[in-house]
Amino acid sequence: MTDLAGKYAVVTGASQGIGQSIAAALYDAGVGLVLLGRSRERLEASIGYISSAAETPTPRLVEADLLDTDSLEAAAEEIVADLPTVDILINCGGAYLRGEWDGPNPDIFSSLMTANVVGPYALTRLLLPKLVEASGDVVFVNSSIVRSQGTGASHYKATQHALQAVSDSLRSEFNDRGVRVLSIHPGRTATPRQEYIY
Repeated sequence: MTDLAGKYAVVTGASQGIGQSIAAALYDAGVGLVLLGRSRERLEASIGYISSAAETPTPRLVEADLLDTDSLEAAAEEIVADLPTVDILINCGGAYLRGEWDGPNPDIFSSLMTANVVGPYALTRLLLPKLVEASGDVVFVNSSIVRSQGTGASHYKATQHALQAVSDSLRSEFNDRGVRVLSIHPGRTATPRQEYIY
């Protein structure tokens, strides 16, 4: 396994579930972290779960909303100014809404698309120069729903297909510039989101 000690990672969705577990694993490997989320209070609460290795600096917290590109721009400026490099970007934040075709209205669908696709795209684009400079890694935490029929969750499934297209195109354009791009597709996992779904 590659030695990650001394590298720096930005993690969205780190206040709970899969994102929090990824952040904790990176922290234990000696990675300096920036945790990005909408609620500073929830990010602060996650510090106790993540911070178990005393020799690694306490994670930095940056407030930003995937639905608000202005806040993402401000967050990216703060991250670039504060970190010597950005080696890893974990796009794990997003939103979920279950509903039939005739359920959620187009405004809700648009909100899901912004949180799950436009937000991660915008943040990745803003941090891409630093990732290229570091020959870094970008990880998109997608969903196994793209491999299923997605009955009752067509709106969410559509956003995950779009996110896959974003990651595929990023890989094809930037892999030869040293940026590695990975999509992972977890199935049902014991997280607060899963409790909400079921």
